[in-house]
Amino acid sequence: YDGGNRKLREEIFARFPYKQEYEGFNGYIVVRFLHNCEGISMRYRAQSLNPDFTVSSAPSDMERQAIATIKQLDHWTKSSSQDAKTEYSKYINFKFDDGKLQHVML
Repeated sequence: YDGGNRKLREEIFARFPYKQEYEGFNGYIVVRFLHNCEGISMRYRAQSLNPDFTVSSAPSDMERQAIATIKQLDHWTKSSSQDAKTEYSKYINFKFDDGKLQHVML
């Protein structure tokens, strides 16, 4: 990400809104997506997890909001490895405490 991980975290925190309906959710939302060689991200998937990393369900639109937040980010850099263009999967983990975003793990 242009600006590094710190900039990426700052932008996610700035863009992810808190909603009253999120209150009471403790755990994680993991967003997985593909980042291609042109710097474009696509194929987004999200999964909710309890604090013990077992599968759970987040409030109604919380997963969709996590994906929408990632889709808003537009400073992805092109990926390459020794003159070869590459694409890769990227995972971003949102950690919530009582519905509030507490930490973003990259």
